[in-house]
Order: sequence, then C-alpha cells, then structure tokens
Amino acid sequence: MAVLYGPRISGGLFGPGVGIGLRKQDKQLAELYNSAIGAIEVDGSLKAISLK
Repeated sequence: MAVLYGPRISGGLFGPGVGIGLRKQDKQLAELYNSAIGAIEVDGSLKAISLK
C-alpha cells in the first residue's frame, strides 16, 4: 500500500505519488529511480522533503 505525503493535487495531468519522465527504453534507469524512491520512503526522507 502506498502512502502519499505533501499537498494533494488531482485532476488533469496530476495524479497521486512521485514521478519523473524517462524514455521507455531506459528501463534500468527507471528501476534505479524506483529503488531510490522506495528507499527514501522507508527511511522517512520522502515525507520530510514533501513537508518542506
């Protein structure tokens, strides 16, 4: 289950969560970003950054 932090933006182009634009062929880079986002979510850094 994902937990969202920070202000809620919805509708149009905005959706829930954290995201970044990458080319479809950059699968390894996408995996690295996903791992990094997961790690900062677990250690609490994501919440702290989102609340700033």
